Amino acid sequence: NPPAPRDQLMDKALRSLGWYVDAMPRNVVGCRPEACGYCTMGCRHGAKQSALLTWLADAATAGATIAVNADVRRVLTTNGVATGVEADVGGAHLTVRAGTVVLAAGALHTPALLLRSGLGGPAVGRHLRLHPVTAVFGRFEEPVDAWTGTMQALYCDQFADLDGGGYGFKFETAPAHPVLPAMLLGWAGPVQFKELLHQYRHWTPLGVLLRDRDAGRVRIRPDGSPVWSYRLSRRDTAHMREGVYRAAQALAEAGAVEIMAPTAVPVVWHPHRGERLDSFQARVDSAGYGPNQLAYLSFHQMGSARMGGDPAAAVVDAENQVHGTTGLTVMDASCFPTASGVNPMISIEAIAHRGASALAGRLVR
Repeated sequence: NPPAPRDQLMDKALRSLGWYVDAMPRNVVGCRPEACGYCTMGCRHGAKQSALLTWLADAATAGATIAVNADVRRVLTTNGVATGVEADVGGAHLTVRAGTVVLAAGALHTPALLLRSGLGGPAVGRHLRLHPVTAVFGRFEEPVDAWTGTMQALYCDQFADLDGGGYGFKFETAPAHPVLPAMLLGWAGPVQFKELLHQYRHWTPLGVLLRDRDAGRVRIRPDGSPVWSYRLSRRDTAHMREGVYRAAQALAEAGAVEIMAPTAVPVVWHPHRGERLDSFQARVDSAGYGPNQLAYLSFHQMGSARMGGDPAAAVVDAENQVHGTTGLTVMDASCFPTASGVNPMISIEAIAHRGASALAGRLVR
């Protein structure tokens, strides 16, 4: 599908500035351009190849039984060997006995399940990365209709390595329905906010996706429910600050007549009124980049049951087996040793495929 208007604006700005821009590979079949823009709410045509149409369908065809709405509470073990799981399903108790247990609850819930089960060692829940995302918004004279078009067609990794160690940020866009600016843009009273949303056809976001070097943590409450704690480190905050600066620069280059930072207190820049970008950045700095100062999102959680050879520092070994528990494996993004720095779908599938192949080899021996 052709890039959406918001992607076209990004492409125009990046090329004008001499920055890298390229097409993003997309795993879609049968997209309909006239119906695109609602991928974040589910694809009515099934074009985005979700797990419901692929992996779960394959499992069902192969004879798997799927328990829907199951809340797995703990992994059962006997003498250091996994023997099954216990779950709540619609208020009913379910016990599944198995010779092998695979956890794939994601980096937010897999460590919570391990913690509830008392498994995985001291590294469980540590090293949580989130790929923190923010977005700078630009207003253009012509309507952009930022909620329409291809999910993500282009990306820019011009600033993916700011420190020489592979940590920095990428630019991306995504269909931005009105709920997104309603969450991200600053509040200066009901009149200002209502007028902003009434003008929303003319606004478009430029997303800043950070590869975070430093980590948060997953813990559990006494009732076993997860608690996630995360705060940008000083190093990562400096990279995000650069991302906001460069995003504003790109939107100005694309012709935005007004640019707004995603700060709790609105910080607005009109590039053509004489104020320099550095002055705008200084005002964003004054508003701050911390909690309740700048708006952040996370789409990619990883690393909280990471892979490694040392049981004191990692949860699973090179074949995805949980240290200290035979027959228990983890196959999701929580295995990542650190943040991937790219949209992680292919990496997750690769790790799961590799781990599943190793598991299959053990089962046939």
